[in-house]
Amino acid sequence: MKNSMKRFALPLLLFFTTAIYSQCPFTVNLNTTGNCLGATLNVTTTNDLSKIVWYNGSNAVSTVTATPVTAGKTVAGNGVTFPNPFGGAFYGLYVDPGGNMYVTDPASSRILKFAAGSTTPVTVAGGNGRGSAANQFSEPWSVYVDVGGNIYVTDFNNSRIQKWAPGATTGVTVAGGNGPGSNANQLNLPGGVFVDATGNVYVADRFNHRIQKWAPGATSGVTVAGGNGLGSGANQFNSPQGIFIDGTGNLYITDMGNNRVQKWAPGATSGVTVAGGNGYGSAANQLQNPWGVFVDADGNVYVTDGHRVQKWAAGANSGTTVAGGNGYGSAANQLTSPTNVWVDVNGNIYIADGSNTRVQLWSQQPINKNYTPTVAGTYSATVTDNNGCTVSTNAINIYPSVTPTINIGTSATTIDVCTPATFNASVTNEGTSPSYQWQVNGVNVGANNPVYTASGLANGSIVTCILTSNAQCAVRSTATSNSITITVQPPVTPAVSIVASTTISCAGSPVTFTARPLNGGSTPLFEWQVNGINTGVTGNLFTTNTLVDKDAVTCIMTSNANCITTTTANSNAIVLTVNSGTPIPVSITSSATTICSGIPVSFTATVPTTGATPVYQWQVNGTITGSNSSSYMSSNLANGDVIRCITTNTNGCEPFLSNDISVVVYPTPHVEAQTIYISAGETITLHPVVSGKVAQYQWSPGMALSDTSIANPIASPVTSIVYTLQVSTADGCKASGEISVQVSTKLGIPNAFTPNGDGKNDIFYIKGGQVGSRISDFSIYNRWGQKIFQQHNVEPGDPAFGWNGTCNGMSVAAGTYAYTITIRLKDGSQQVVRGAVVLIR
Repeated sequence: MKNSMKRFALPLLLFFTTAIYSQCPFTVNLNTTGNCLGATLNVTTTNDLSKIVWYNGSNAVSTVTATPVTAGKTVAGNGVTFPNPFGGAFYGLYVDPGGNMYVTDPASSRILKFAAGSTTPVTVAGGNGRGSAANQFSEPWSVYVDVGGNIYVTDFNNSRIQKWAPGATTGVTVAGGNGPGSNANQLNLPGGVFVDATGNVYVADRFNHRIQKWAPGATSGVTVAGGNGLGSGANQFNSPQGIFIDGTGNLYITDMGNNRVQKWAPGATSGVTVAGGNGYGSAANQLQNPWGVFVDADGNVYVTDGHRVQKWAAGANSGTTVAGGNGYGSAANQLTSPTNVWVDVNGNIYIADGSNTRVQLWSQQPINKNYTPTVAGTYSATVTDNNGCTVSTNAINIYPSVTPTINIGTSATTIDVCTPATFNASVTNEGTSPSYQWQVNGVNVGANNPVYTASGLANGSIVTCILTSNAQCAVRSTATSNSITITVQPPVTPAVSIVASTTISCAGSPVTFTARPLNGGSTPLFEWQVNGINTGVTGNLFTTNTLVDKDAVTCIMTSNANCITTTTANSNAIVLTVNSGTPIPVSITSSATTICSGIPVSFTATVPTTGATPVYQWQVNGTITGSNSSSYMSSNLANGDVIRCITTNTNGCEPFLSNDISVVVYPTPHVEAQTIYISAGETITLHPVVSGKVAQYQWSPGMALSDTSIANPIASPVTSIVYTLQVSTADGCKASGEISVQVSTKLGIPNAFTPNGDGKNDIFYIKGGQVGSRISDFSIYNRWGQKIFQQHNVEPGDPAFGWNGTCNGMSVAAGTYAYTITIRLKDGSQQVVRGAVVLIR
């Protein structure tokens, strides 16, 4: 609580201009060790980087960020350098672009400068004791250095801002200096100071709860934020401490008493909370009496807060701890009541660690600037330096590693010795000017060409080709093709053979001869000869009907094939047997010429009795049928069929055609068998299924029929009966079929029986019932419910399946017995009947 109250009473700010620290754009280059996969890309720049995003084309492939800093190191102070009556603390801190640090020493009323890298300070303002003279301060709290090297100091107890020119021994009052108060020419214990590029001085007028702007040479200030009394409204402050102005003129103010940072746009009448504002606390979305503020080029807000420094990204609802945050203390990773923060262009964070009387530097760790692509593409990088400036590099093409390949082919691996062989090379990754070296059996041949033609290859020659590639990123420069082994065949000899359709023929009958060439080429020529005499036929077929017995047929072929030993070849000879004889006359007769379909008809052939033995060939409508016989029978003749017989002599020559016999076949009707079910006492009209043009109907027997000569008589049988229907057509064709009428009677179950062996009523069984039904179960029970008889799946009306009054071969006593009968009807349904029967003895 003591430290907190002291901080509230002694505010301090850190100030610097955007013009000094903005380094956008900066120079960056992308380099590579090569342009093939495996090469390493490298970003070079003089700026320290916080992030690198690597791209392949427009796709981000890798993001590298600087290693977070977890501890700081002391670059100024050791707890003794700045003795102070308020517990040894110091507050003001400014670091210029050259790395020089300016700090306020309130106890000694002076401003100290630490040159870059030095730990020994020099006094650059004050140091003449506490007072209100031009060369004195009374507790200087904050310091700012403009681009000209002028030092602006908040002289807290004198309620004024002093400006010390470079090398001056006294300062000049540029704001306030008229005693503490709330008038336009007064300040009341000011906190922080900021000077813009035109020399306007902005002051956090803490106890007047306003921000005052003093133009160069002005004798009074203008309120540009707050000034509406102490409060927490958007247009109010409660002890404003730190102040920062970004490049577009927005003011950022640490509103210490309200635990928030307010952003006021130029000309605004109220501010917007950009950090904190959620009450006093140490949560990520809270602040504890914030003092110093800094805003980088990306709009990130850095705030000294409690014992930590918080970074709030633009638009964020909470901050992240970038320094301290490990409780108060003096360890390297701790802070105690830090008052100011400043971030250089390299992302290094300088912190005025007030109560530890030191300046802590949290250095940005080096970032890995190398990237090795794993796939080909066009690579670039977008880099962000520690000041938040983002720049894109040049692009570099990375090409894939390629392997040259070659494959050779030929249209044929088996050639004749007379034919040259042509080989073609198919290549990949050959580059822009490949070279080819053909080899036969390992010896260089041919020209630098993807096509090689060779003549005179020996049998078994092995052909290969070596490709030399100049492709970019080739893993090797040469590739050897597959090998092709060539089979070289010697010249071939043409040959021809001939076959005949028959070698035995009848005089005047045509015979066809076919030539079968071997190595004849694409269009061989043929010369057919009979007994060595040219016939003039040149095709591969020769047909003639002028041959006589013992004539010899041959063929000479002229080949146009490549690489042959001779151009002509003589075929084998075929000697013909040519028969002759006397025709054998024949005539035929039939058993009938007009029939009904399906009726067999016999045909008989008659030849003269000359002793000749003919060969018979029967035909129906010109189609061969039957066997070598003088008779032929068929029951499958159709109306209009024509039957004839052809005779030849024993050598198959001199055929003789018989007379033709045409048959007239009338269709035979058909009657389909039927079974009909009716109940006793019913009548039914019969509807037989008949095909054909029926002219006459005849039913038999005529019992219980209304008419026996019509198609649909009415039947009224009292018992089951089978009727036969015979039909006739107008042509006299007849057919018959059976129609069964099954008559069902009522189910009859006796109520008593006398099994005494007299042949009368000895058996208890089921009588009658529906036609087609069966008894699926028939069971008898005694008076104690015990089953003493059972039958399964039997027909009703059969006493063979009834009960004879015994059980296990023994007669049972007279009395009343229960029964259960399950009947399965013709349609598949079941009927169960239960009752009792009396056994009488």
